[in-house]
Amino acid sequence: MGESRKNNWHLALVAAVFGLVASTSGARASTVTTAYQFDGATGMAPRNGNLLFSGGAIFGSTYGGGANDQGAIITVPLTADGTGTLVYSFTGTQGAHPNGSLVADAGGNLYGTTQGGGAANVGTIFKLIRPAAAGGAWGFSLLHEFAGSPDGAMPIVGLTFGPDGALYGTAKFGGTGTCVAPGVMNGCGTVFRITTGGAFRVIHQFADAFVSGRYPSTNVVVDPAGNVIGTTSTGATEADGGGNLFRIAPDGTFLVVSTFSVRGPIVNPIGTIVRDSAGSIYGMVTFSGTFPNPPTGAAVFKIAAITHKTSVLTTLGRQASTSGVTLSRSGALYYTTTGGSVTNFDAAAIAVMQGPGTVYALVPGSAPVAIASLDYANLSPIGSVIADSAGNLWGQSSAGGIVCDAPSNGTQSGCGTIYKLTP
Repeated sequence: MGESRKNNWHLALVAAVFGLVASTSGARASTVTTAYQFDGATGMAPRNGNLLFSGGAIFGSTYGGGANDQGAIITVPLTADGTGTLVYSFTGTQGAHPNGSLVADAGGNLYGTTQGGGAANVGTIFKLIRPAAAGGAWGFSLLHEFAGSPDGAMPIVGLTFGPDGALYGTAKFGGTGTCVAPGVMNGCGTVFRITTGGAFRVIHQFADAFVSGRYPSTNVVVDPAGNVIGTTSTGATEADGGGNLFRIAPDGTFLVVSTFSVRGPIVNPIGTIVRDSAGSIYGMVTFSGTFPNPPTGAAVFKIAAITHKTSVLTTLGRQASTSGVTLSRSGALYYTTTGGSVTNFDAAAIAVMQGPGTVYALVPGSAPVAIASLDYANLSPIGSVIADSAGNLWGQSSAGGIVCDAPSNGTQSGCGTIYKLTP
């Protein structure tokens, strides 16, 4: 294939995954705009999760910063003019360190989780009530305070609406299992259901690492029949200890649908998982590779709806990522990577991994396409990207932008940003 034809094909695919129609002269390349720079007072260091498009604006959360340095919720306009409005600063008592995606109900009220804070300092579930008039103050409602046992501890992902109108989620630790030392952090994790009014109940306790798995580290999805589907980061058997995909029926019946083997090729699901209209599940794992070969980086996977067969859609070489995936209306998957090369896959090396990063689109059955390469203005993207009503894509970086912390290794990492991709 000639270089000119190859470039035209590449641009046409980028146009397709953006939901655009390529003109005869080729589609425009995407433009990266720094829509907002966190400055500490309005938040800093976004962590897990994606932005939310709701009510004609973009909403996001930060792990730190805000008025009390306990994290914050902020909204920015679609004009990406660099302005933003602080919606809420967490105090610790009502929650601390939001660490997952927000969701909105039909009235525009927002729901989410915090990793810390509350009476036991192991997390909360909150509701932000949209003001009746534009420019008014948002209301706050504390829906649930985690206690460790029996309800769970430290939810690290956001919530999902089910067809019954209730919210579903996971707590990574806590519950009634015995996976770690006694205390509020004891337990293997839980799956829970909570109404928008705050009625809470646990629908599954992960009680043993090698029976049902432990430490759920992704969101759950709920199918039209009310089955709750999610993953654990450690698996259902000792041989397949790399995590599992589970399903909980409306009557509470628990089933391990698929396992990720510690011997490869993919291990430890993380980030955001999605379900397509056919019922297949897509997500990302921390490591790929087949034992005894060393792991080579993150990977995007698919678990087929009927056969439950797991396939690797793409591996990320030696790039790092914890974003998980998001799904466009056209069926394309989006994900982000950090830009550096990982040579040592111990936990400390991954924790400090940073790079400018790349945003990818992947149509299952095709090769991934790099939609945009970020730079140090939007350093180390966190989470995947989401689309607004005009088809622009929005994401968060965990660093970059205004410097509000000490430089690391000579690089001024910054407080983080919200960025916008315009095709």
